[in-house]
Amino acid sequence: MSGIQRRIFKVVSVVLLFALACGIAYMPMNINAQAQQQIVFKKNENSYDSYINKYKNAILDCIPDAKLIYGLKREVSAEELKSYIEEDRITEICNFVPVHKGDAFFIPSGTIHAIGEGILIAEVQQNSNITYRVSDYGRLGADGKPRALHKQKAFEVISREPTPVAEKINAVINSSGMKERQLASCKYFNVKSISLDGEYELFDDNSFVSVLVLEGECELKYNGNALKLKKGSSVFVPAGIKVHISGKAELLISCV
Repeated sequence: MSGIQRRIFKVVSVVLLFALACGIAYMPMNINAQAQQQIVFKKNENSYDSYINKYKNAILDCIPDAKLIYGLKREVSAEELKSYIEEDRITEICNFVPVHKGDAFFIPSGTIHAIGEGILIAEVQQNSNITYRVSDYGRLGADGKPRALHKQKAFEVISREPTPVAEKINAVINSSGMKERQLASCKYFNVKSISLDGEYELFDDNSFVSVLVLEGECELKYNGNALKLKKGSSVFVPAGIKVHISGKAELLISCV
């Protein structure tokens, strides 16, 4: 295997035009919202371009009765929203959604959200780090001081209408005879899950492909080389390269 090939297929967690991250919440995460298009702001004295920031959260595992904050439970006026934010009562109007292993949530920009305690997620998002923190449960940062909140900026971008929770996505049988679920499809990324049981050919001439192993073990072959993958492995496949994946595993496949 050449040095270039080794670098190409190195296990990665962040790629160019979108980001893939996995995280577990041992305690409730901060409540935040992402900036929408046309919002341009400064952070740490560096100017950022405007983005539409969209997320797809796949629930890999969770404790019983785990919940995700997902938008508002009712429509509120601008005055109401400002009051709830300023008085740190935002959770009173947040929609707490029960989650289970295998669930998936598409989170549009401007949707207030937070990961609840005891949830392990795989998060696919457009490449952007524009996050406005609304509430942080009074926790302290590494310096012993409360972490910065962005209440005014959050107020300007939070959608004041409730976000409907999509119905559970049923699996279909793909051309390879395996179960496949299309979890999200928008102009910024596409995400699907595949229940691998045998061999699956993967090729995209227009986009890189991210492969994340959620369960099981498999082998990825390309150009006469092979990678052994197990639960938690993540591989970045450049556009135009055909790979064959064989084994028995649950895979999360993402591209742009």
